[in-house]
Amino acid sequence: MMFLLNLPEAETTDFTRKLINLGDVIVRNSPPFRIVVYDALEPGGGSDEVKDLLKIVRTRRQYLSERFGEIQVPAALAASQASIDPRSPLYGIASLVYSHTINDTARTWLWVWKCSNGDMSGQPSLAEQP
Repeated sequence: MMFLLNLPEAETTDFTRKLINLGDVIVRNSPPFRIVVYDALEPGGGSDEVKDLLKIVRTRRQYLSERFGEIQVPAALAASQASIDPRSPLYGIASLVYSHTINDTARTWLWVWKCSNGDMSGQPSLAEQP
């Protein structure tokens, strides 16, 4: 679900084809993607935390959709099994979608764990501070 929330929004049939190609690019290129933890803040336990995360995802998705709409995705790319150039805009967008999805999933999982009174002991970076 987080992956779908992080994908650029489909606006046209051509855009849907580009999204399918983007998914293929992510699958083929994910091993070299760097997972960047860009928000190490500890999530709270309230429902506002989820609302805030969804607002962030929505804003990122809107920006990413605009950038994705500006790039050209060759149709031959979907059939190719080769990696794409790490300096290309498509690679950058695919890498961002991948990284955002992992971060958002981890943040959501941690929020659920805390809300259900999951054991946080032994985790100095996540434990409640006195």
